[in-house]
Amino acid sequence: MKESYKKFMTYSIWVAIILFGLRCFIAKADISDCLKGSSWGSLGYNVFGYAGEAIGITTVLMTLFNTLIWKWKWVNKIVDMPVLAKKYTGTFVSDWQGENKQYDGSLDIKQSFLNVSIVFKTGESRSFSILSSIETEGDRKKIVYIYQNEPRAELADRSAIHKGTAELWIEESGELTGNYYTGRKTRGSMNFKPTTT
Repeated sequence: MKESYKKFMTYSIWVAIILFGLRCFIAKADISDCLKGSSWGSLGYNVFGYAGEAIGITTVLMTLFNTLIWKWKWVNKIVDMPVLAKKYTGTFVSDWQGENKQYDGSLDIKQSFLNVSIVFKTGESRSFSILSSIETEGDRKKIVYIYQNEPRAELADRSAIHKGTAELWIEESGELTGNYYTGRKTRGSMNFKPTTT
């Protein structure tokens, strides 16, 4: 399971428990009356109702957390998830056909707490992430993703659709640097700088 999913589940459970505890505390007089009168049916009905309220509010809060709240500076320090820029520009080196050539390219990244998706564009093709995650290795974080590359139609004879894997380290400067490997047995390095935040 991805690291972000584990964190999200942990946060969701704790929020639900805290909200349930608060709801029971607010209704302590009703709970006390049920206990004194041995009204177990009413007690059970009330407690299940409080649990339902806690779950409903947790669902709303965690939806907001996934899309927005985790990016707030003070929250982000706690959850320790990098907030990536929307667009990066830079270069990549390819050993396609035995040559180590450098090309220009760009990365467009969409991100929530649970998911990250990457579109890589060059003058000749576009790649879309199929599976992706942000992982921690030591004290550093990286994006690891599997992608499908689709060349422009007029280039399909010399550059077929193919799949590959990329591993990009998230540097303190905000740059993304790393390597990629393709299903057609080529590889190369990538270096991108953020153009927007």
